[in-house]
Amino acid sequence: MSTQVLSVTLPSEIIYVTGTVNGTAYTWTLIEGAWTATVDRAADDTYYVALTAVNAAGTSTNFKLTLYYGLLTLITDRTAEDVAQKTAKGFYNATDLNRVGAAVEYVAGRFQVLGYDCPVRVKKDWSESDTPTASQMETYRQNIATLRRQIAVMQSTPETPETIRQLNYIRANNIEQILLELDALIDKLMKSWYFSGELYAGEV
Repeated sequence: MSTQVLSVTLPSEIIYVTGTVNGTAYTWTLIEGAWTATVDRAADDTYYVALTAVNAAGTSTNFKLTLYYGLLTLITDRTAEDVAQKTAKGFYNATDLNRVGAAVEYVAGRFQVLGYDCPVRVKKDWSESDTPTASQMETYRQNIATLRRQIAVMQSTPETPETIRQLNYIRANNIEQILLELDALIDKLMKSWYFSGELYAGEV
C-alpha cells in the first residue's frame, strides 16, 4: 500500500503528540518545526486528523483538522438555505481553509511548472481551535488574487473578493470557483501547446 507524509504545525511549546488519521493511530515526529507522520494513503487523498498534543508542563490539548493532498476538491454550491439551516456548507471553518489552501498550492504548482511566477503563501493545517488573524485572512485572499491574474480568465470567472471581512456564502463560492476555472484553463493551455507542437520544439 502506498503512503502519504502528513505535516502539521502546532504551537512551539508542544513536546509530544499522539493521534489518529482516518481512524488509525500513527506515530508523530517533530521534523524541522512541523509534526509529521507517514500514513496509509487515502483513496481521495483526504485525511481526517485527531491529535492530542502535550506541552512541557504536562498540559494536553486536542486538535482536529482535515488535510487535503490530492487533486481539487472544492465547494461552489453553497446557498442561503445552507446558511439559514446551519448545514455543514453554511459554516466557514478550518476544513474550508485547509481545502482552499491545498487547492491554492496545487494550482500554483501547476502554474510554476509552466514557468509562471506564483508567490503564494499557503497554510493548510488549520485546526478547529485556531482563530485566523486579519493578516492571515488577507494573505488567504491575496493568494487567490495572485493566481487569478496569472492568465486571461473566462468572462464568467468571478472576481477576487475585495475583502475577506464578513465572508458570505457567495464570496466563499467565488473563491473556490476561481480555483476550479483556473485549473480548467491550465488544462486547455497545456492541450493547446500539445496540439500546436510546442512540446516538441527543439527536439529535431
